[in-house]
Amino acid sequence: MEETPADINRIIEALGELIEDFSHFWDDSGNPDPASGNSPLVIFETLADLLEMLYDHETAEQGLGEDELTELGNYGLDLLDSLEMDTGSIGYPSHQLYGDLALPLALWLARQGADIEDLSPVVNALARIANRRVHPEELERLFSQSSEIMAAVSPVVTQDPERQAEGAPWSLMLLNRAIIATRSLMPELMELAFRDLVEQLPQAAPDFFREGMEQMELLGYPPPVRALVERYYNAWGGRQLLH
Repeated sequence: MEETPADINRIIEALGELIEDFSHFWDDSGNPDPASGNSPLVIFETLADLLEMLYDHETAEQGLGEDELTELGNYGLDLLDSLEMDTGSIGYPSHQLYGDLALPLALWLARQGADIEDLSPVVNALARIANRRVHPEELERLFSQSSEIMAAVSPVVTQDPERQAEGAPWSLMLLNRAIIATRSLMPELMELAFRDLVEQLPQAAPDFFREGMEQMELLGYPPPVRALVERYYNAWGGRQLLH
């Protein structure tokens, strides 16, 4: 399946294709119950109805209020996450494609002025999609998209006292964005990502830049990229933080 753009109608179409494909798999497998006990059909119906509400919001003269849009949008992200886990638990081979739809949905929500609160499925989707990107222009576009989403993340997430804990969604978002920038080999993107990383996630910065130096030796970064990584490594890579 091609990557789905941040267009609510295209997201609805992509979900419909996945539902149809899964329905064949489910019937052929004897309609097994997911590990959660949830009915995939109920989640499908709920998510389809929710996306139709978001489509109506976009096409109506006066759409949903910001709070309602935020609530519905984040519920949609949670449903996609549930579908990925539930369909995966019964062996559906394309289960991660449900999760991947979290990225275009989050991007659409950001452009509509909603706050992103359920960040975990978005981070997971971003990491998987980034792993499928090779060309610099693709990585540049993904970096731009990740930046849009970051700007829309709710203060509930960014100001959570646990946000810097290892594996926390906000910390993973910052790290993944920095990795995407580095893989693009574009110093201007790397500078933006590295600056945000050291400002918002200083505990993780030393390890990130030490690993960057190791990768630089293995992969042979271009001179401007090497200079930038070395500058941040010299400033942060050897720091010992007090605990």
